[in-house]
Amino acid sequence: MQDNARGFIAYLKTTIDELRAPLETALRQNPDDDHQQNAVKLITGELIMIALLFSTSDSDIAMSETKLINELHYAVYGGDGSLITSNDYLTSYEEFLHKYPEVRITLDRAPTSIQYLEAYDEEHGTRHASRAKDMFWQLVLAVTNADGEFVSIEGITAANFKEMLGSSE
Repeated sequence: MQDNARGFIAYLKTTIDELRAPLETALRQNPDDDHQQNAVKLITGELIMIALLFSTSDSDIAMSETKLINELHYAVYGGDGSLITSNDYLTSYEEFLHKYPEVRITLDRAPTSIQYLEAYDEEHGTRHASRAKDMFWQLVLAVTNADGEFVSIEGITAANFKEMLGSSE
């Protein structure tokens, strides 16, 4: 793995670790949640889903994008890290949904983890949601640049996602 990719994965892992406790607290305090979610699994699943959405926006998932997703999964969970084994986007989604069946995310609203962190921040006067938004945005940039090609649909989708992250505050 290249040093810049290794540093980026370390940044993601550190940020996830820092957000774990406030996210766990926010999840426990949600009276509408009839089942308790695992904070790390929630935020990691959402990051991977965003990575998949952006890596397949050009209808193809490059090996460098697959590698980035698998390295993120490995950094958090260890093991063989082979969450995604195909460069076919439909197969990649099936593999993801097999591992994370409860994660559903769209690009028109903030990830659930960010919504929980916003509620936590409001109650505690912190800025964890801002940190999470930056992490998601940095991931989008890394994924859209991972294959060395930046197509216009990626740029449009990324701009819309960034605007949505900013408007969720």
